[in-house]
Amino acid sequence: MAMAQKIPTMVIVIAFLFAGVIGVSLLINYQRAAIKKVTNYEECIAAGYKISENYIYPPRCTSPEGQVFARESPPAEPPASGNTGLANPASVYCEDNGGTLEIRKDESGGAIGACVFSDGSECEEWAFYRGECGSVSKTPAKEAFCGESSYGKCTKNDDCVAGGCSSQICLSKNEQSDTVTTCEWADCYDATSYGLTCGCLNSKCQWTK
Repeated sequence: MAMAQKIPTMVIVIAFLFAGVIGVSLLINYQRAAIKKVTNYEECIAAGYKISENYIYPPRCTSPEGQVFARESPPAEPPASGNTGLANPASVYCEDNGGTLEIRKDESGGAIGACVFSDGSECEEWAFYRGECGSVSKTPAKEAFCGESSYGKCTKNDDCVAGGCSSQICLSKNEQSDTVTTCEWADCYDATSYGLTCGCLNSKCQWTK
């Protein structure tokens, strides 16, 4: 009789265990179904998943499944000629020495500058700047300006001064006491003859037109 009572009790326990296993399995499947499937960083962020807290570049987002997606940075486009805020020294040199600058495209579609002279001859602007070619009829090109810029911090032009023994360095007033140069003169230090002044451009002290 006691044996007959034990059998139903064991059946009930087994049934409860089986029901529990099925319940847990259903719950896991439900949670998995609730997890949004993502395939990239943008989808991961949109789903509200965890973003890397450390200072990591590019930023990363981690899905509940452990997949890590990094933000894709678009390739940087080269700045358009004349829109950088800084003068191209080769272009300036071309025009200061009697040439006319023409922007053309090379075989790959990139931009190149040609320095065209009054006699019809021309030269790639950087080759002309380096003295590798020039006008057939013109006198030897003027030596390029050889002063330097410290690019010290500034907020206005008055924060910048021409320093060094030959006034060949454009620097911040805060840098004057720490700047030491040799004392020799070169014509290419004469910023005035190149139409340059020491000023504040893009919050940095430098020689500008």
